[in-house]
Amino acid sequence: MNLNAIQQGIIKNGNKNVTVKIYPGLNHFFQTCRTCNHLEYGDLEETISPEVLKDITEWILNTVCKTSMK
Repeated sequence: MNLNAIQQGIIKNGNKNVTVKIYPGLNHFFQTCRTCNHLEYGDLEETISPEVLKDITEWILNTVCKTSMK
């Protein structure tokens, strides 16, 4: 619901390297959840979704590392 506003705010502040992605079925801690309600936090064993870790790693390698090599 707020991703477009967040993306636009980041871009407006001068950062052009912005990637926004929706992860259905994950809470705001990027954990796979059933209800995604705060009441289930203590029952979740996953620290962070492997898909999110993969995407963050790829973003860093493709964006930050390539930029620093210039």
